[in-house]
Amino acid sequence: MRKTKLCTGLMVAFGGVLLSTGQGAYAQVEQLERVEITGSAIKRIDAETAQPITILKLDDLRKEGVTNVEQIIARISSSQSQQTTSSSVGLGTGGATFVDLRGIGQNKTLVLLNGRRIANNSIDGSAPDLNTIPFAAIDRIEVLRDGASALYGTDAIGGVINFITRRSYNGITVTAGFDSPQHAGGKAKNASVVGGFGDLDKDKFNILASLDYQKQNRISAIQRPFAATGFLPDHGLFSSSGSTDPANYSQGTGPTTNPAGPACNSNPYIFHQSGAGCREDFTKFVDLIPETERLSGLINGTLKFGDNQQLTISYFGAHDKNGTKIAPVPFAALTMDPGTPFFPGNGSTPAPTNFVINPALPIKLRWRDRPNGSRAQEDINVQQRFAAALEGNYAGWDYNTGVAYNQNRVYSDLVGGYADGTLITP
Repeated sequence: MRKTKLCTGLMVAFGGVLLSTGQGAYAQVEQLERVEITGSAIKRIDAETAQPITILKLDDLRKEGVTNVEQIIARISSSQSQQTTSSSVGLGTGGATFVDLRGIGQNKTLVLLNGRRIANNSIDGSAPDLNTIPFAAIDRIEVLRDGASALYGTDAIGGVINFITRRSYNGITVTAGFDSPQHAGGKAKNASVVGGFGDLDKDKFNILASLDYQKQNRISAIQRPFAATGFLPDHGLFSSSGSTDPANYSQGTGPTTNPAGPACNSNPYIFHQSGAGCREDFTKFVDLIPETERLSGLINGTLKFGDNQQLTISYFGAHDKNGTKIAPVPFAALTMDPGTPFFPGNGSTPAPTNFVINPALPIKLRWRDRPNGSRAQEDINVQQRFAAALEGNYAGWDYNTGVAYNQNRVYSDLVGGYADGTLITP
């Protein structure tokens, strides 16, 4: 078993801005509430912004059946994301999902939570994992479709996505969902609870908390007819491997044979290829969708003092588990010497029928460690952020300052199917 802990550096950020707000300039729109718009350093109404902003409301997305942040990103037309949870199968990405606006790289799209950065995924290091965003607490998503590097830096060349959580909430809301596909595998369930109390205008405070749980069962290739085999009888070989169990072997310039041949097709995992022994149908072992389990929560407290001063303290944490399976370990270019119990013709393995073997010379073989099962990996992604912000208006000046502490850790475990080749080969 291999256990690796990867950790990014801790990020502590301080920020502040003082902006002049002359009284006369705003006299004509005093009845409109000025809010912070993504892509601008100045509080303004949405109609004033010169940047192309798309605003997605979580309530509307829920009506469309959206249950996680990855599905939100799929609904953004300018997103050309290449790495999602499913792409973790065989790649060791830890199940991370990244956004890539305009297709110029995931490290060129800035992801914000309430206008402030969150820590990048520690395996990749280039961008935050969207799966750690507290989905149940989201109020809306603001997508800046144009570049904003002048305001945010080079990681905003492709655009900005700002996930904005609820700032004030009274009452409690509980949601739950369950999906069951027609075929085996792939069942999913989710549940969330959001609660809060206190009125900022009347009580001068509000406390909000949310908890979200999601579970997705894996879908193996063998559970879906379109992916259950890499061998297409009408089109020939499509995807297969010469490393099989039992092994393919050859000697010198002779042909390749297999103890299971020529009736390789009697084994559900291998099939015959003329002159090449048996071929491993390794696609049967691969996950189409990995097994995932996510738990995220957020607590947010807001205190209002005076007419224009507001202090906000928030903490969010996420614990994501991602499990993947791929085909058993292949062992290629192995050598077996004469006189060993498994040498062809010595009893344990029958002599080949398509050529005469020289009992004085070694054989070359290719084998797959199917007895130890599929290679299985489990990644646990732990994310947390503490943030405090003080903002308001004083003597005709707007100010917004804050401090944030971010941390991301990914623990990667090999939980099955990985054997030590130096012990297996002898």
